[in-house]
Amino acid sequence: MKHTLDFYFYAPGNRANRPVAVRSESDLERTLKAVLNNRQPHPTQVTGRELPTFGPAEIPTRLFKIDTSCTGEHAALHYAGPADPRTAAAVVEAWMLGAATEDDQVFSEQIYDLVRANVASAAPSDTEPDDAAWVTRITDEAPQDVPTLYIDKANETEFPRDAIIPMPLLRLALLEFQVTGLRPECVQWQPVDVY
Repeated sequence: MKHTLDFYFYAPGNRANRPVAVRSESDLERTLKAVLNNRQPHPTQVTGRELPTFGPAEIPTRLFKIDTSCTGEHAALHYAGPADPRTAAAVVEAWMLGAATEDDQVFSEQIYDLVRANVASAAPSDTEPDDAAWVTRITDEAPQDVPTLYIDKANETEFPRDAIIPMPLLRLALLEFQVTGLRPECVQWQPVDVY
């Protein structure tokens, strides 16, 4: 089953208070383009519509915050919620081997290869399910011409420079989340204290 991703972002007539539903790869491309074409005073938030919530306000148990460079070439991803890399890898493998449609084949193989490599190299503490917060991590820092990206623009909480990833990797992470409903494992993560 693929989950519907709800994107909350600023656009004409929408002050990030009405979600934009993403159900397919083409929806994702169109939505990311809309995010980039409109100034975002706060990071874009993404949730999974069918995933668990808690409390009377039905707060999502899994939440992404995304900030992008003005060129659209780079982004950083913040995730708050449970992490279970081994289960995510198993779900991705089952999807790739049986449930992925023909249209999904290209990116499903990319996701599968990245998930296998990242889960195999994960430290034991990274493999325990836990509710926490993480930001993406790369081994090289982003190019110097990439501006500072923010987890929270209101209080100027910056993403670390090594959290800035190429936009194609962000797309793969969101597509993986759409399939698994779990923290994407096609990207590497580092813990943060910011929710």
